[in-house]
Amino acid sequence: MTTFRVMKPSDLAFFMQLMDMVGWGMTPEDYQRILKFSPEGCFIAEKKGKDVGMVVTTDYGEIAWIGNLVVLPSHRGEGIGAELMRQAINYLKSTGTQSIRLDGVPQAIPLYHRLGFKKEYWSTRNTGVARRRSETRCKPIKPDDLDEVASLDLAAFKAPRRGLLEYVYQKHPELCYAIRDKAELQGYIMAKRTPGQVKIGPWIALNHEA
Repeated sequence: MTTFRVMKPSDLAFFMQLMDMVGWGMTPEDYQRILKFSPEGCFIAEKKGKDVGMVVTTDYGEIAWIGNLVVLPSHRGEGIGAELMRQAINYLKSTGTQSIRLDGVPQAIPLYHRLGFKKEYWSTRNTGVARRRSETRCKPIKPDDLDEVASLDLAAFKAPRRGLLEYVYQKHPELCYAIRDKAELQGYIMAKRTPGQVKIGPWIALNHEA
């Protein structure tokens, strides 16, 4: 029998085990952020007293995201992934969420379709070696810029992410930049460090030039 419970801070080791297994580049800092913003919305699946899978949610009010759905290979094909998804969906519905979204890997798309999700757009994964540019119009984000950054982000993302933006900025201010046309904010970019790499996002621009 499979049981489900809310994820706790002490589940960090299992979280990292799964993230290292799938190679998604998540860190203990990511885990702290996830629990900070959704302490009741992340779930662990257990079978015979053993942790076998997990899923997390991020609730932005009317819009929410489900992510990091992973089941141990030895327990795949048992319906655990679908049940974890239902746990997440039911939780988000109970909070009043109107739109639930996710970013799925190709092999999980059939499951998401069975649960009622519809394809919205394709997302890509890009890697490369960063090269420093000698000239740029980007300037480091300052604390006083966060109101404008949050407003621009809300207009583009359609959900309030002020808390997330502040969290990323506080952790990695040296990786947060904004670009302006005269005095008007045209875009911003934030990033975080993980072992051996830097992951970009959130990132919003009003046009290609920005």
